[in-house]
Amino acid sequence: MPNKRAASKALRQTKKNTAKNARMKTHIKKLSQQLNAAVKAGKKDDAVKIARTLQQAAAKAGKLHVFHKNKASRTISAVQKTINSAK
Repeated sequence: MPNKRAASKALRQTKKNTAKNARMKTHIKKLSQQLNAAVKAGKKDDAVKIARTLQQAAAKAGKLHVFHKNKASRTISAVQKTINSAK
């Protein structure tokens, strides 16, 4: 239990930000799973739409420091490679 008012506020902010970051990470994981499923099923049009959304989400996660910027860059690159290898 925090002793000072500022520490109480910091705790509230940490809880809020942790929840927001977890939502964003979960969203990116779900998109990645959808992309892999679409590529495996041979649905290239769906895969391209999902990839675009996933790349935007990864870029935003890097910008907001949910991920390190290099991890966001690697994710975007891996998504593009997946799309390029799809038939």
